[in-house]
Amino acid sequence: MFASFTIIASLAASLVAAHGGISSPDPIRGPFPAKPSDNDFQTVGNSCGRDKIPAGPATINWVAGSTQTMMYFTLNGDGAGPVTAKLDASGKGNFAAGQAITVTTQVPGKNGNQGAKVGANPMQIVVPNTPCQNCLVQVKNAGPGFGSCVQVNIVAAGGAAPAAPAAPANAPATANAPANAPANAPANAPANAPVNAPATAPAAGNGASNGAGVKAAVKAAAAGTTKPKKGRKGKKAKKTRR
Repeated sequence: MFASFTIIASLAASLVAAHGGISSPDPIRGPFPAKPSDNDFQTVGNSCGRDKIPAGPATINWVAGSTQTMMYFTLNGDGAGPVTAKLDASGKGNFAAGQAITVTTQVPGKNGNQGAKVGANPMQIVVPNTPCQNCLVQVKNAGPGFGSCVQVNIVAAGGAAPAAPAAPANAPATANAPANAPANAPANAPANAPVNAPATAPAAGNGASNGAGVKAAVKAAAAGTTKPKKGRKGKKAKKTRR
């Protein structure tokens, strides 16, 4: 009985430790952690497990019929391959009637619990010829069914990817400067500066010579207004009368 209990306990531990899931592209729960732990993995069954399905829009665009590479992360020895993949074109996360996706490059392992290669393992799938928007792709391993979901858009070959949501029609246009800025704003300095201002200042040499001439003229004028001195002849005449 003790041996039976040991076997059951070992099997239960293996199932709990069988952790694996999509690491690239980003699963719907968000970017894959750099150092994952047991809590980052879950069994998914025919759904996306406990992960909340986003409303979209999906940012991953695949072309129908193309081959896409994904990464399936195996946390430990029991998170082994092989894996299966399904498409839910409705985007509701119901894979009970999901469309099987061909896996061309498998994750290493057997029965989901043997021969695992710990770490990120590349796997390749062929995208179904089922155009859809915000659809879900589920990948899970054999045995315990550990896995996760990715939200994608699938476009027909030669078709255009879904356009990004348009901005609100009445959003204020703030990207550019005002279109009605004054057109007559002066671009350069005023062109109508006074034209009657003296063109040149008096030359320094002419100023000195003119000053000397003025002094000479003043001196000459002063000499012309000086009273004449009485002559000697007048004094002699006065003496004679006596």
